[in-house]
Amino acid sequence: MNIKKILQNEENVAKLLDEDELRKIGERVVKDFEKDKLSRKAWEDRTEDAMKLALQVAEKKTYPWPNAANVKYPLLTISAVQFASRVELFSGPDIVRCQVEGFDPDGRKTDRAVRIGKHMSYQFRRMPNWEEDNDRMMHALPILGSMFKKSYYDSVMEKNISELIYPRDLVFDYYAKDVDSCYRKTHIIQLTKNQIVERQRAGIYLKHELKDVPTPDGRSLGSAFEGLEQPENDEDTPRVFLEQHRYWDLDDDGYQEPYIMTVDKETAQVFRIVPRFDKKGIKRKKGEIVCIDSEEYFTQFIFIPDPNGGNLGIGFGHLQGPINEVANTLINQLIDAGTLSNL
Repeated sequence: MNIKKILQNEENVAKLLDEDELRKIGERVVKDFEKDKLSRKAWEDRTEDAMKLALQVAEKKTYPWPNAANVKYPLLTISAVQFASRVELFSGPDIVRCQVEGFDPDGRKTDRAVRIGKHMSYQFRRMPNWEEDNDRMMHALPILGSMFKKSYYDSVMEKNISELIYPRDLVFDYYAKDVDSCYRKTHIIQLTKNQIVERQRAGIYLKHELKDVPTPDGRSLGSAFEGLEQPENDEDTPRVFLEQHRYWDLDDDGYQEPYIMTVDKETAQVFRIVPRFDKKGIKRKKGEIVCIDSEEYFTQFIFIPDPNGGNLGIGFGHLQGPINEVANTLINQLIDAGTLSNL
């Protein structure tokens, strides 16, 4: 397959592939996702425990007797609120400020920089939930250690999007050093039936028939903590899609090109394949492709870098979690001792 032909049909390369190749790609995407997710299971368990501490989830205890004291001291919660109230990402109406490089005797560069900054700031303000997402990120970042922003142009809504991504929804390749150099990363997205139809009619997704009722994956950590239970699944239950940013050799030239492959997790059906590069990113030497610069959609925000070199940061959930548990234990022991004394 010719790369030029692929670039001419950037909307969905999957239309050019046969069923056997699409099936092979879909199965590989799901398999690699499961492998990457399994490699960080210990981190996910620690993060879930940290969220329980931060949300002060009081679970019933059976030791030293049924319904013993189980007070949760809000140490992590106070730390997160204090951090969010002190941090200042953006001050004033100018979110974007451009820096002028080089000599500017007549001030034209400066004027242009001001105009570009004001226009980009205006674009940020128009993005849906942009300010609300920043506020949520500043409260979650000190607990989890890492948060992500996904920036892209939504061809269905025809607008720029800056979407807040929690680390549980972005699964890295095990060997990744950071989000930029990651060989394979998978964004877990949930789409309703209507959203899938919109993308199919817009020509973005292949028109696969999804007759079966989707199976919920239970990813929403906050729901159970807030006293909500997942309802019985029906045809309106969102389906889980895997948007995997990875490399694949579609033209059989021995070099893997960067692509975005969107696959239904339950059926492993490929809905979309789109190049993650443009013509300017292709570097050639003597007519042969030497390398391809991939486009990056994700921006990582780290609270404290992992001193061990891990690709996910460290938050108060990891640092203060044991101390919070000690405080909880001491308080509950005092309450239980008082209960025994009164009895």
